[in-house]
Amino acid sequence: MRTAFLRSAAFALGFIAFFAFEISAQKEGAADVIAKHRASIGTASALAAVKNQLVLSNAQFTLKGSAAVIGGKALVLSTSDKSLWGMNFNSNEYPQDRFGFDGKAIVGKATPSARSLLGDFLYSNRVILSEGLIGGTLSASWPLLNSGLRKAKIRHEGAKTINGIETVILSYSPKGGSDLVIRLYFDAKTYRHIRTEYTLARAAVQGSNIDNSAGQSGSIQRLVENFSSFTKMGELVLPGSHKMTYSRTGTASLATTQSANRDAEWTFTVTDIGFNRELDENSFNVEAK
Repeated sequence: MRTAFLRSAAFALGFIAFFAFEISAQKEGAADVIAKHRASIGTASALAAVKNQLVLSNAQFTLKGSAAVIGGKALVLSTSDKSLWGMNFNSNEYPQDRFGFDGKAIVGKATPSARSLLGDFLYSNRVILSEGLIGGTLSASWPLLNSGLRKAKIRHEGAKTINGIETVILSYSPKGGSDLVIRLYFDAKTYRHIRTEYTLARAAVQGSNIDNSAGQSGSIQRLVENFSSFTKMGELVLPGSHKMTYSRTGTASLATTQSANRDAEWTFTVTDIGFNRELDENSFNVEAK
């Protein structure tokens, strides 16, 4: 009897704690989350002191279904309204990636004739670059550092447990709208930004006849960024590890091969960071790199 009572009491306490967290998350507004998130990065004076930010990383690329891991180097150069991403890989098939925003979003080609999976997704959804979302707090363009700059609609969307971590969720809708569903996840204890999800769903295309239509399916593309290993970098607390995962499900036709549904992963481990470098006028020119 005593054991059953203790189990019931433990369950009740756990339920109450979960319920209390849910109520707290509902009462908390987006502005509260953003304020606590900024404080998790650094003091107001430390954040204001950053005019530009340069992050250097070791990079790895893997393609689902392949045993090969391609190594390389990456950099992220950014200001509050400009960014440049550069990656160099030890591969003839995937030697590089370049993309950024300098008044307009530009996505370079990985080879002379084609963009990478990541490049294709960013090219089709350039709002990710123009909003400064990619890279999270590893970029000085991160829109939550100055949420009034881009005038996006940011809403509190409750809570969710991810990999055992209670998170608070914000939805992000760029001014002018977007086909993307963008959600930002924050550790409910520290308010560090630990995840961003970009989801693009496309409906099935109507075929020329009934038989063709039956073979059509919709598609879902998703890019997920995960951030971890937070540490003090200069006067800021930033993630030392950054992972981007791209996936695509569904095809234009169910009869086609599934080779187009490739999952890919980019992993970055920060090796160095610098602030307030002297920059020249071509620093953010993607095509010049």
